[in-house]
Amino acid sequence: MMNVLSPDLSHWANLLLLVICPVAGYLIGRLYFRGLWWSIHRLVNGGGAAATIAVFVLRFALLACLLVLAALQGAAVLLCIAIGILIARFVSLRRARIDTP
Repeated sequence: MMNVLSPDLSHWANLLLLVICPVAGYLIGRLYFRGLWWSIHRLVNGGGAAATIAVFVLRFALLACLLVLAALQGAAVLLCIAIGILIARFVSLRRARIDTP
């Protein structure tokens, strides 16, 4: 598999890719942590365990697949996506603190 950040691409294309990857990681992370919030909210309010487990498996599998695809593109892409996911985690925790009575 070819590394996305290659010398064949122009400097601006590499820079654009390194800007897009954290944004993609942020969006992936927001979806992941929103699903986590939904699962916890459902368990606390007496929701069904089957749907909660299904959402957990789907959430975990989606994140794992996307991280593997990012890793195949190279370390820089994986790192940028991981940074975006960490930012999404920070934002999600911040919002959870605000929403909690």
